[in-house]
Amino acid sequence: MNFIDCHLHIRTGQPVQFYNDFDFEQFIEVQSACPSNWSFIMINPTIQTMFCPKDNSHMVCIKDTGEANTLVLYCTKCNKELYRGPDPYRKANLELLQLCHEHKNLVPFITLAMSNNTIPYEIEFYEKHYASNFCGFKLHPALNMRNPAELHAFNSIRPVIIHSGTPMHTTPYNILDFAKKYKGNVDIAHLACFNDEILNSKLPSNIFFDTSPLSVLLEECVDDAPSEYLKASALSKKALKQIIINYLLRENIMFGTDIPFSDRQIELNEIKKYITSKNKSKILFENALKFAGKFIQPFL
Repeated sequence: MNFIDCHLHIRTGQPVQFYNDFDFEQFIEVQSACPSNWSFIMINPTIQTMFCPKDNSHMVCIKDTGEANTLVLYCTKCNKELYRGPDPYRKANLELLQLCHEHKNLVPFITLAMSNNTIPYEIEFYEKHYASNFCGFKLHPALNMRNPAELHAFNSIRPVIIHSGTPMHTTPYNILDFAKKYKGNVDIAHLACFNDEILNSKLPSNIFFDTSPLSVLLEECVDDAPSEYLKASALSKKALKQIIINYLLRENIMFGTDIPFSDRQIELNEIKKYITSKNKSKILFENALKFAGKFIQPFL
């Protein structure tokens, strides 16, 4: 079956907080067992640098410094500066590019720390040295504790995948505010947390949504379990199925898995329950190509 997995993560050389064992070799095993035509691949963003060494449950935010190419990681619990310097994701991103170099079906997205003082330098660096080796960018407002609408220095036209969640700075509304000013395509990841107002409204043509990880989101909705993604009242499976079918009728939905936070085969089995012969090719394949645009050309 032809499909593009538009949302997955691997650990590179640096230790990470979650799924530390899921490295490139583990992903290749997944790819061999359930091969995609292309995979939009990103680093696991939970590198240890982004967490407080005293207690990893402490909230660590990114602060602008006013200094060129310098950001601060600040623990809001310890009231302490943990790191001051350039984007801490660069090493892991470069390792990702190296790992993907000989695999044309792996399409890297560069994860950027959300600071107006470092983003211009990071974009310039990757465009200058690796323009044909990556497709777009990834932002994670939850880990960075930063509203993407505040990123006035994000000057690019490449596609951007942005994590959406329930905390204030990760809400789909903030991502939508960013997307309205952005010149490229924007993926409001994780189906915008099932936000009815956004999913059912008329949106700019540069807005996309990915389904990662649909099986997890559905389970949490039905069971009313606490969720980092959403806080919904328990729904019957029948009612929820109709909601999902309605969502997937949109023109801008892409299939994604959120590996290793979910399982590719499970996600494929889940999405098959809701798609039809009319939208199957768009959701599994065509919309991801549309989202990536001309920047996927080096990988074709």
